[in-house]
Amino acid sequence: MIPIEQMKFVTAVVPVLLDNATATAVAIDTKGFAHLRVLITIGVTDIATTAAPKLQSSATSGGSYADVENAELSAVIADDDDGNIFAIDIDLTKTNDAATTPVTIKRFIKLVFIAGDGSAGINVCANGILSRPTQGSIDGLATPSGLEEVVKA
Repeated sequence: MIPIEQMKFVTAVVPVLLDNATATAVAIDTKGFAHLRVLITIGVTDIATTAAPKLQSSATSGGSYADVENAELSAVIADDDDGNIFAIDIDLTKTNDAATTPVTIKRFIKLVFIAGDGSAGINVCANGILSRPTQGSIDGLATPSGLEEVVKA
């Protein structure tokens, strides 16, 4: 099995131009996976974010979200970060580790991304990569890869 075939790709924020606004995040269902990487891709921008982008989690997709500890970029995305890609990783096995630490990571994850007020704004999109399936394979999932189409050459 090729490792990439055991990953699921999901949308975290659809491509959008933001100016003085918060991105509408898509809840990522992490069930069945032990790791999540969220990639934040910045397009043309003339403004920084108002805070460092971060991840939050909730027990339900429409529930109340709270910050995931240590799941925040080290700084704001700057007004000259055009074309850069940023990543936030989460070890999802910490979800049920209540014996040693409080449960801070729940099943559903969202990206918090807030653009400052510029003349044009900031173009952004974000995708999640779920990996290390907990059942050994993603073959039983309804849309195993999460991709609309996969072409193999």
